[in-house]
Amino acid sequence: MKWPLLPKQAFPKRVIKVMNSFITALQLLTIFPVKTSGGNAGKDFSRSLAYFPLAGFVIGFSCAVLNFIAGRFLPDAVWSILLVIFMAIMTGGIHLDGLADSFDGFASSQASDKILDIMKDSRIGTMGVIALFADLAVKSALIFSFPPHLRGLSLILACTVSRWSMVLPMTFFRYARTEGKARIFLENASVSNMVISTLITLLIALFFCKWKGLYLLGAAGAVSYITATYVNSRIQGITGDTLGAINELVELASLTVLYFIFR
Repeated sequence: MKWPLLPKQAFPKRVIKVMNSFITALQLLTIFPVKTSGGNAGKDFSRSLAYFPLAGFVIGFSCAVLNFIAGRFLPDAVWSILLVIFMAIMTGGIHLDGLADSFDGFASSQASDKILDIMKDSRIGTMGVIALFADLAVKSALIFSFPPHLRGLSLILACTVSRWSMVLPMTFFRYARTEGKARIFLENASVSNMVISTLITLLIALFFCKWKGLYLLGAAGAVSYITATYVNSRIQGITGDTLGAINELVELASLTVLYFIFR
């Protein structure tokens, strides 16, 4: 699908830039077949960080729509598992892969260079399997714990906040490798894009949860910062894999906080 569908002249340049940045975020975080309309690839990558929460919102909203349409036809426990699988498919499993690689690396208790080598290995180890199973199982149980009418909303909020949580370490921590896919983001991350990303996330959280949305952002920010600080202490920076792990951990934390907010 080509974006935008109308001629470029029909849109102000500023709108074109925002569209390209948002579509770039969708390209990076989902398997949606979308393409930008021209623009500067490097700048679109850096500006896309501001719209990571909106890409997360799209993922969560897709889950909510699917839950509304088909959720009534299966038992809640089964449907909760299918929603988690659907989320993984929509993201191409990129964050789950990062979670598994990170647990394999950091559980090895090796030096920083060895941890980086283990995370780069395409094979998955025992700790990676355990992390994946625990993540998917707990996430399914948390989704099952929500009443059906709140399940979609909880996914929208969790997916939005978790994508925002990756922008924070990209802004304040260095890249641990000399090369890699995530390098372009960390080298071009800016405080201004982080502020935009935070404002978008804050507005969405406050709209759906009122002032209790501050609890959600606080918990997500704390998990993101603590995890990134630990990672940085072990490998002197962060990587794309650890960002995926942060996303998954914040999703779990967000669903847990939302359980108490909605209860």
